[in-house]
Amino acid sequence: FAGAHYPDDLWSRFGFGEEWAAKRVESTAKWPEQVTEWGVENSPAVASYKLTEMPVELEGTMDAVLFIRALHNLNRFNADAGYMDDTLAEAFKALKPGGIVGVVQHRAPEANGDDWASGANGYLKQSAVI
Repeated sequence: FAGAHYPDDLWSRFGFGEEWAAKRVESTAKWPEQVTEWGVENSPAVASYKLTEMPVELEGTMDAVLFIRALHNLNRFNADAGYMDDTLAEAFKALKPGGIVGVVQHRAPEANGDDWASGANGYLKQSAVI
C-alpha cells in the first residue's frame, strides 16, 4: 500500500509560520510507522511518498489513485510551484494501463469565479478537475 502526502515545502505556503509547517513535515514523515502501530492483523506494508515525487519503481503498478480533499491545496499553490501539474503527472505515471483516478473534493459552483474556486477556499470547479 502506498500513501502520498504534500511536498514538504508546500506547508510553509499556508502562512501559519515555520513551526506549524515543521510539525506538518514531521507528522507526514511518521505516517507509515503510525499506521503500523494501529495493529491491524495481516495488513499490507505501508510506504509514504511525496505526491510530486513518486519513485520510479511505482510507475505502471497502481490499479487506482485516490485523492481525498487534497487537490484544492495543490491547485491553490500550483502557479507558485507546479504542485497540481506535477502531482497529476506522477499519478498518471504510477497507474497501470486502464487504472482509475478517484477524487473526493468540495465542488464549487460552475458560476463562481475562477479566483474564488482556485482552491484557496477549499473548493474547485468540477470542470477544473475532470
